[in-house]
Amino acid sequence: MQVEILKAIQSIHNPFFDMLFISITYLGSEFFYFVFIPYFYWNVDKRFGLKLSIMFLISVYLNTAIKELTSINRPIGYPGIRSLALSTAGGYSFPSGHAQHSTVVWGIVASRFRSVKWYVIAGIFIVSVSFSRLYLGVHWPLDVIGGIVVGFALVYLSSKTKWLSALRLSHEWLLWLGSVAVSLLLLLIFPQHDIWRVSGMMSGLLLGYFIESKHVKYEVGVSKGHKKIALHLIGISGLLIIYIGLGYVLPAELAFTWIKHFAMGVYITLIVPYFYKVVV
Repeated sequence: MQVEILKAIQSIHNPFFDMLFISITYLGSEFFYFVFIPYFYWNVDKRFGLKLSIMFLISVYLNTAIKELTSINRPIGYPGIRSLALSTAGGYSFPSGHAQHSTVVWGIVASRFRSVKWYVIAGIFIVSVSFSRLYLGVHWPLDVIGGIVVGFALVYLSSKTKWLSALRLSHEWLLWLGSVAVSLLLLLIFPQHDIWRVSGMMSGLLLGYFIESKHVKYEVGVSKGHKKIALHLIGISGLLIIYIGLGYVLPAELAFTWIKHFAMGVYITLIVPYFYKVVV
């Protein structure tokens, strides 16, 4: 049944659709979220931006764990199935990370603004990114369905959990050490490459958030219009320099992967807000 569904979807293939769905699938990539999620922390609401970041990281961890536990192979190489954009298809197949993460991120964003416009935008991104994984032949239909289901479960959990309001700055170091301990414990359970990135990023995000909230106290929304866009582009440029630059400078060992993503987390929640406050 799943093979027939994939073949039916791929029966419409042509060079234009190939390019279109390769482009769409990158809207569910790590690079896209690096550009997209920090915007909310820097320009909309710091607590919401932190919540969105951490829920995305939780989604990455959970997706990696489920893939390792189920160990279902992708349709890549299956007779009659053409697979494109193979660089976006690492690891096992179930559930689809692209479908799951797009559901988590866009679902939480739509829940934040609660308007028809944002629900439509979220739906378009979730459906298009998910469909692209089938058209490109890198996931089975059940992978995509499973990813969306897990994603919506995390969106629901996010809407019902008030964990961020419990982050009292008087106990920031204890909270940070606790978060690092939890992330390292999760790393011991599933020591895959993606989990090293999740652990480092989460530790850096929370440390930067606690320090910035107590000592920098950047106020979101001070900059307007073109200045806001310019500052965001500067912030993203610095983030990409860290991401690419440290990738070249640091050895490929997993411990240095943790350090690189820790630095990125601190940059997002501390360095850029400090820069914004000084400039604005």
